[in-house]
Amino acid sequence: MIKLIPQVIAAGSEKIDIESQVTANGFFGYKCITELITTAATAALYVGVILVFIFLVWGGFKWLTSGGDKAQVESAQKMLSNTIVGFVILASSWAIYLLIINMLGINMGNICSANPVG
Repeated sequence: MIKLIPQVIAAGSEKIDIESQVTANGFFGYKCITELITTAATAALYVGVILVFIFLVWGGFKWLTSGGDKAQVESAQKMLSNTIVGFVILASSWAIYLLIINMLGINMGNICSANPVG
């Protein structure tokens, strides 16, 4: 992109086909922005699921090692309940995402084509 600035300044009123230069190099390896967004949403889901698992194990470990201390048991229970609420929010947001995609009729396998709807 920075390489194009001197060309644009030197061109004056000439038109430079920036789109062909950008698409030739690719957009971070993606064909279009929707593919990037879909990949980011999927990655966020995976990270969320991994974090839920980590916090469940951590909360369980805190509970097991509390030694009967009421404050530590309550802290562990609060961590576990917050983790479960987080998982429900994560699952709900993913379900809403899929619902919207299906309601709009977007074909995820063909999302970067000229006509992805239908």
